[in-house]
Formats: sequence, structure tokens, C-alpha cells
Amino acid sequence: MQSKIESFSAFIRFFSSIISFIEEGLGKIAYSTAEMSVLFELYSLGPCSAKTVLYHVKMNKGHLSRILYRLEKAELVKMFRKPDDRRFLSVTLTPKGTQETEAMIKLHNQQLEKILSNMIPAKQQDLITAMETVKVLLEGSHNPARMKYTPGLKQRTTK
Repeated sequence: MQSKIESFSAFIRFFSSIISFIEEGLGKIAYSTAEMSVLFELYSLGPCSAKTVLYHVKMNKGHLSRILYRLEKAELVKMFRKPDDRRFLSVTLTPKGTQETEAMIKLHNQQLEKILSNMIPAKQQDLITAMETVKVLLEGSHNPARMKYTPGLKQRTTK
């Protein structure tokens, strides 16, 4: 019988193969999975604060900051600071960013449709329900604000 860690690790590897299949369908997109996540969230949210994006993509601030600056350099996003509060950063997709994100969403959705098309509707619903359950169970444990890197251990542990 597998341990909890071995079972969880096997699930992550399996799910990674699904992500790889989806990414293959995107072709030679020049953006990382993390960059695409940020673009997708901005497309969904519309203009918002960087803090709001951070909440939705669930990554650390430094990583998001580097991604936003790369996306700004690629002219996909525009960032603005409030004149009276330089700490506040507002982010929005540019027209080029919107166009490229829409193209990626279309390709992404085509890959998802390929996966779902191999299942009868009842199994599709079972899958969606199971995914929602996994999301609820993991949301509280995967909060980057509660994660801490421990040098030498090469893993993240919660406080």
C-alpha cells in the first residue's frame, strides 16, 4: 500500500501529464505557464490591483512582480502607480495582451474539449465535482502567504 506522500506525488505526476497535454495544444507560445495564468486572470478580472492578481494566481509577490515586468516589457500588460500612493500598483491588459490572451484561451479550451470529449456527460460531471473537491481541500493548505522555504530541505513547509 502506498503512503499518503507517495499517493499524493503520483497524483501530482499524473496531473502534470494532463497539464503537459494542454500546453502541447498551445503550440509554440512564448509564455510560461505562470505567465499564462497571470494573463488569464487579468483577462477574467479586468483592470485591477497587483494584490488582486496575487490573490487569484496564488504565487509569491516576487515571482508575480518578475512576471508582470516581463509581460509589460512584451507590451502585454500596462502597470500604473497611484500618484498619491506609490505602493498601489494597478495592472491591465493592453490591446495586444487581450488579443494574445484570447488566442491562448481558444487553444486552451480546444485541448480541454479533447479531454472531455472522451467521456460521457455523467463522467464529465463526476470529473468536475471531483476537481472542485480537490480544489476545496487544497486551497487552505496552498496559501503562499503561509508557505516558507527552508534552505537545504528543497521543499516548502507551512508555518
